[in-house]
Amino acid sequence: MYKPRLFRPISGWHWVYTRGRSRYVVIIMNIVAIAASPENREEAAGRLVKALGLTLYEARQRLGAGGGSVAGPIVIGAFAEKERAGLLLEKLQSEGFSAMLLEDEALQAEAGMKAAKRFELGETGLVLNLSDGGGLTLPYPAINLIIRGRATSTNIRTETKVERKFSLQRTLITQGLSMTKKEKTVHEIKTVEQEGFANIYSDGLPAVCLPENRLLYDSLGPALKPTRAANFGYLIQELRRRCPQARYDERLLNKFAYTSILGPSLHLEKYPFVATALLLKTLTAR
Repeated sequence: MYKPRLFRPISGWHWVYTRGRSRYVVIIMNIVAIAASPENREEAAGRLVKALGLTLYEARQRLGAGGGSVAGPIVIGAFAEKERAGLLLEKLQSEGFSAMLLEDEALQAEAGMKAAKRFELGETGLVLNLSDGGGLTLPYPAINLIIRGRATSTNIRTETKVERKFSLQRTLITQGLSMTKKEKTVHEIKTVEQEGFANIYSDGLPAVCLPENRLLYDSLGPALKPTRAANFGYLIQELRRRCPQARYDERLLNKFAYTSILGPSLHLEKYPFVATALLLKTLTAR
């Protein structure tokens, strides 16, 4: 029986996208996901076993990687080859799952989304200065979706410390004179950074990322708050007020949601754009 390798990292050609301080290495992949979590997870796990030849434990893990109730979407497999992804999609659909395919081109577009560095809440639209030097205006009526989340990145740096310590061997050699020697120690220092973001999607216009920690908020004038978090919250509140037609999703503000969507095979630090791309496809499905 064909058994897809659902839990192994895929390999192949890749691109590196940089968004501010975040660098994403994007491997060519096509994502197969279940659009919504089945109501009866035990029964659905049995169907997943039948369709894919998994163990019952693997199927349960796949349908609830975060350890709790999952609304969906849920990643089932990631493949470099579109043909293998298509085969898995057919197997899932034949077992009654509401499954979808997110192709590589959509993932590249999501990962390569431009970031804003400055904004202005204009009378008729959101005016943006982009990090690449360009500019863009998003008319409020054109904005149809706002996905808010929090990205996590881990930075590791090494610190070398040189100390002089007593050396018994050298003291004996010099007949009692106190002698020291240099000792070098290398330590790894790990820091974890989190940054809120909001992806703004509009009809007929490029999608843009608003990064909380790197936006300039001077355009708020009298409405300026004392902290970045407060200013970012005010910006999102104003966008929602001025764009009542836009759907709003903030499930990616917590780690559990990422884990539930991406599952055990895709790490949230490397693949946050997979989660946002899946939400984009799910929330804008006609």
